[in-house]
Amino acid sequence: HFVQLSSDELIGNIAKLQIFEDRIYVLDRFSAKEVFIFDMQGKLLKVIDDQGGGPKEYSQLGDMYINEDTRELIIADLRGKYVHYNLNGEWLRSTSVIPDSYYDHPMGQDSAFNFIGDDYSLVLSKGSEVLKKAFPLYPIQRQVAVSDPFAKTGLGELLYIPSCCDTVYQLNRDLTYRAKYFVKQENSVWQHRDEELSDQERTDLIFKGCTGLGNAIFENEKFFVFTMTVRHKNQQLVRACFYNKEKKKTFYFDIDKHFDGSKVLEKGVFPIGNPICLYGDYFVTSFIPIPIKENAHLANEEYLKIMNAGTDDTNPALVFYKLNPAYE
Repeated sequence: HFVQLSSDELIGNIAKLQIFEDRIYVLDRFSAKEVFIFDMQGKLLKVIDDQGGGPKEYSQLGDMYINEDTRELIIADLRGKYVHYNLNGEWLRSTSVIPDSYYDHPMGQDSAFNFIGDDYSLVLSKGSEVLKKAFPLYPIQRQVAVSDPFAKTGLGELLYIPSCCDTVYQLNRDLTYRAKYFVKQENSVWQHRDEELSDQERTDLIFKGCTGLGNAIFENEKFFVFTMTVRHKNQQLVRACFYNKEKKKTFYFDIDKHFDGSKVLEKGVFPIGNPICLYGDYFVTSFIPIPIKENAHLANEEYLKIMNAGTDDTNPALVFYKLNPAYE
């Protein structure tokens, strides 16, 4: 299934995508510095552009969340504030959170998990007050580029991956946690956790054959999806891996595998990228519409129509896809 997002207002970059109650929420953190709300047909419903220094504004756009408990859209201001909206994008209130946190995840009415990146990587806060701390930093984690370590799953659980770590934890509201998944790797970057390494030195480990667990994780009833940083030819590749929970097997898309263009697929060809969002049993990713000049006869008809309508002023489109859990 494909959804072309309306180009009434242009999105520069999708930093985060969430779908909740038939609304598509897009965070463009770096280019437009706005939040876009679409319906499931791609029609633009609202643009939140409240950048500024006022009480109803955010001064430095951080992250975006859907708080299912309070049914609110929350925009995090990196200067230590949450700006709360209803699901239609109308302002409700602003609240304070602890300053200098890179990423936050609201829990319930007035508490949040925070990723600090100081002596501890995880903090439970209430307003601007620190309640508990966990996960003391290893040397390798002290100079890691910041990335969102939290993921709300399709099962309603909050998962957390400490930087460079091989273990995925499930977090509870009282900061108790349990190890839910361990990704076994033959030569993991985490084996070097007692070394204080620069970004370049960690990159060198990948080119020497190490692999690293990424922060992009998704889970529904049938699959747990995680990303791996691996060496592919002369560059780093972020590879999505799909763990079939029933069969206890992991699959990934082999981009080097030859595609036989003489065998036209029943529904036509279209690319399946790394997931950026979940929607029930569907994985969701985006693509930029660019007219297809070669082998257009192989393409899925709906996909081809979207691609051929693409211009420099066309917003990204979304593709929703499922994986067959019976696949061997």
